[in-house]
Amino acid sequence: MVQIADSAYPLAAGGYPSSVQGWGFYIDKSVALDSNTYSNLGVSMELEERFWSKADWSRDESACWPWLGSKDSKGYGTFKIGGKRGIAAKAHRLAFELERGHVPLGLVLDHLCRNHACVNPWHLEPVTNQENVLRGRSTKSRTHCAAGHEYNEENYRYNSGSQGRYCAQCNRDKARAAYRRKVAA
Repeated sequence: MVQIADSAYPLAAGGYPSSVQGWGFYIDKSVALDSNTYSNLGVSMELEERFWSKADWSRDESACWPWLGSKDSKGYGTFKIGGKRGIAAKAHRLAFELERGHVPLGLVLDHLCRNHACVNPWHLEPVTNQENVLRGRSTKSRTHCAAGHEYNEENYRYNSGSQGRYCAQCNRDKARAAYRRKVAA
């Protein structure tokens, strides 16, 4: 048995936990890293050394440590465990678990630095998914438009098309400017 996150999973025929296939792979630091425990996963004792060789961690703790290995389409680092048929782990999750321990069940890691490629475990904070979305670049978390107008009941409009919500004041300003250009021409 290999302990992953807060649960123990028996190894599937392919040599990796079937119940976490396709998800990040998180090593429990309380499990001794011996060659027998991880040999079925193709993980050697040099896991941490191989992992950290793909990160620029030469900077101090306050700086971002960019992932130098492969990245997914959203810019998050990925790290293959177990060879070609192994598990593709999220690099930031693995960095956090190697250095700081478990990510509690039900929580996700928020990049406090907003750099998806960063694997500095001190730039990561376990939060709920809802909190992570609100902290992120989501338009739902914004309280003001790009011009600084507050989104309130009088100034908030929702377009059911692809644009989502928009600022009514900015929309009026754009309409006035277009009218002035039309009259001046």
